[in-house]
Amino acid sequence: MLSRPGIVLTAVLTGLLGALTAAVPAAAAPGAGAGLNAGGNAGVTASAGPTVPVPASAAPRLPLGARRLGPLSAGATLHVEVTLKVRDQAALTARLNGLADSASPYFHRFLAPGQFGPLFGPALPQVAAVRSALAAAGLTPGPATPDRLTIPVTATAAEAERAFGVSLARYRLPGGRVAYANTSAPRLPASVAPLVTGVLGLDDLASAGDGASQEDRAGQEGGASQEDGASQELAGGSAELAAGPAVRREPDQPATVGPQPCAAAVAAASATGSFTTNQLALHYGLAPLYGLGDRGQGVHVAVLEEEGYLTSDIAAYESCYGIHAQVRPVTVAGPAPAGAGGAATLAIEELASLAPRATIDVYQTTATADPEFELISRAVDNDTDKVIVDSYYTCELGVNVSLAQSEATLAEEANAQGQTMLMDAGIGGSTACGATTKDKAKLSVATLAALPYDIAVGGTTLSGDAPLAPETVYNESIAKGGAGGGGLSTLWCMPGYQHKPAIIGLISKYSKKKTSCPAGASDYARQVPDISADADPYTGYVEYRNGAWLGGEGGPVGAEAVLAAVAAEIDASPFCAADGAGAAGLLPQALYSFVASHSFYVYRPSQDQEPEALGDIVSGNNDYTPSGYTGGRYPATAGYDLATGLGYPLVSGLAGRNSGPIGHPASSTFYPGLAAGLCATLGTRDGVPAVTAVTPDHGRAGHRIAVTVHGRHFLPIRGADLVKVFLSLSKSYILTANCTSATVCTVTLPALSARTVNVQVDAGDTAYSPDVSADRFTYVAQPKLAN
Repeated sequence: MLSRPGIVLTAVLTGLLGALTAAVPAAAAPGAGAGLNAGGNAGVTASAGPTVPVPASAAPRLPLGARRLGPLSAGATLHVEVTLKVRDQAALTARLNGLADSASPYFHRFLAPGQFGPLFGPALPQVAAVRSALAAAGLTPGPATPDRLTIPVTATAAEAERAFGVSLARYRLPGGRVAYANTSAPRLPASVAPLVTGVLGLDDLASAGDGASQEDRAGQEGGASQEDGASQELAGGSAELAAGPAVRREPDQPATVGPQPCAAAVAAASATGSFTTNQLALHYGLAPLYGLGDRGQGVHVAVLEEEGYLTSDIAAYESCYGIHAQVRPVTVAGPAPAGAGGAATLAIEELASLAPRATIDVYQTTATADPEFELISRAVDNDTDKVIVDSYYTCELGVNVSLAQSEATLAEEANAQGQTMLMDAGIGGSTACGATTKDKAKLSVATLAALPYDIAVGGTTLSGDAPLAPETVYNESIAKGGAGGGGLSTLWCMPGYQHKPAIIGLISKYSKKKTSCPAGASDYARQVPDISADADPYTGYVEYRNGAWLGGEGGPVGAEAVLAAVAAEIDASPFCAADGAGAAGLLPQALYSFVASHSFYVYRPSQDQEPEALGDIVSGNNDYTPSGYTGGRYPATAGYDLATGLGYPLVSGLAGRNSGPIGHPASSTFYPGLAAGLCATLGTRDGVPAVTAVTPDHGRAGHRIAVTVHGRHFLPIRGADLVKVFLSLSKSYILTANCTSATVCTVTLPALSARTVNVQVDAGDTAYSPDVSADRFTYVAQPKLAN
């Protein structure tokens, strides 16, 4: 039995999930003119014309147990965002759908910074009309963001109430925090309301600083907090375990490539059954990329956080691993959060050691009512980070639809720019809403994870560090320690990129058609998660926080950090460079397109070959029984499933069975792992090699002979190209070639008797070059000397 100290996670976000899990109906629209809300406040002035409720907006539903205290102080300062719709949704969707389709005119045509607003944002006169309406209502709107999707407004509570026709009230939430919320839907002039998606910031029920990251939720459902002594702390290498005997896990294979941990980190991992990052790199196939010189160099990764971290902790962790990753704070609103949060620290440290040459931009906020929107908006607008990680989590059931729609537009913008957005599928299992709401036993999914064009990250439990060590669905219901999120969206249709029936298991008895979706190929509900990694704290991670080593850390932020490192390494990989793919990352269109085209190759390999690109998870389900739900709705199955998505990443390829040490498969750059597969999917290289000449084209029989093979579409990556010397239908020599460019390889031919052979090249397990006269090599018999 493994000792299981560590964070006891639960599916509840106290006081937060309930705030966003349902919405009350919008107030009945008053007659033409100023408009009055339920509290009697005047809306936008009559001179601005008739007002209507903002489409899809509603007052947020309060968490169970919230107690009204009275009106919000008239002088309180509010930071509001008025979000706008894109100009032509159909054109934007067509562009997104074509990014990974080689037959589309939009193939690989990602937008450069600054292009989204002019192409797809509302027209400048439309932006000006909304700003004028806000000014007429007595507000002072700021300039629109570069994408033209958001107009910021800072106002007093009294000004906001008058302008938007709402009343703002104060509430004491479960846990003691005092928050405010609007009691009816905001209103705008009918002339501009159709241009507006939502008015955000009229409540702070999900305010920054609430501990919204799941890894820091403490004392919920009777679980212990991180500071209760349930975590393993190893300061200076000494261990004091709060629970259970120390257990040491020996690695299945030595993970000696890439950053190596110091003794204190190894001790923390061994004592708690956790993994150091070199073991994770081995399991997920990152280690071979290190051997190719790929450590994420040149890639920026955005970590979106509402909590602080200590630079001294990061420095100590990096010293342990012998790395010097660049970590840059980006303060979005207000001062940076204080203290050392578990999620922020874990995400930064895992990324730093898994992709040590990437730049980690930590976006932080403390002073905004809609922190997740503000952070995402800034990272997307900046468009410097090709990978974005956000562990913020709310439940989709009844969420403020205008907020979800605003976030969905940002996800589309990021995708159009080639940014990979990784979102947390949650720790509430198939019932994401948590135990503080009336919806706790209802099937539901996480809001951000379900957005089309985001990558929803599910959770698993990892059994070992070998490349194919089994993973099961993360489900710690007995310990009230969370379960991997997954299921069907109630808001979104299945995007075209996901609707790939060729993927084994994608359309199943659990899939659901939505009458609100357009009839045709994608009239199913959006399914999450998309891909998974280890999220179980009981087989979790090691971090250095508040001056101490902690083992048994976990939660979806750990899985997100792994996948963010995977995306960064793919972006920087020699495969993408050779294929002309640019920053392929983990874009959902490329991911689903690749798996659909190679579904049997991924999930049903031949008897003598390992799976490639993805490890399939076929054990467990994501019922989180403390919620009260025990229906067993989403079991792990072959191929795609609603508990773990497509599976877990195998970044590098694997050679045949028993090709590696201790009976494990060896890593291979010839067989296409996830990196090679995604780079090829988004690449511009025509994949089939061709040989145009072999020099020399003849040599002495009975001798090994070095030759240069000329041609095209070779892979200049160590080990990625093989040469076949065909002798007969039953016999060929398979040799490793050294290709220094896409047109030149060298190989040493075997010693053979006098004959002519074909020298054929296969680059990355695509297909051997065709048999042509230009690939002939002749072994010449040495003439016998006369007596």
